[in-house]
Amino acid sequence: MTWRRAGQWARVILVSAAIILAMGSKGTDCGGGHHRGCHKLEKLWIRAGGASVQPAYLMAAIAMAESGGDADSVGSDGELGYWQIDPRYWAASAAPMENAREAVAVARAQGLGAWTTYNNGAFHGFCGA
Repeated sequence: MTWRRAGQWARVILVSAAIILAMGSKGTDCGGGHHRGCHKLEKLWIRAGGASVQPAYLMAAIAMAESGGDADSVGSDGELGYWQIDPRYWAASAAPMENAREAVAVARAQGLGAWTTYNNGAFHGFCGA
């Protein structure tokens, strides 16, 4: 192999690596780079049985937009937990697994429109959404 050809292959490899890295980072950015929070929320959503209802990355993005990734978050009207479940209409709990199960039930019954941050687009930019 000539040096010229080796240089061309090196450029191809570098460009390919840059593309792969850029694609891989899409699903991990949680707004401000809090990718660990996104992964935790995605796993929680899946363990709660939500994978068949809505994609985990999308529900993690909604949770980040709703609560900032804070399980103990309480909304202005008393909504609780990651997904800000309203206790006036649902058996709301701030306990992470219970909150996730309740969010799965809300998503099944009402769809994504149940979350203000989905309706107003505030979830964009979190967790690859």
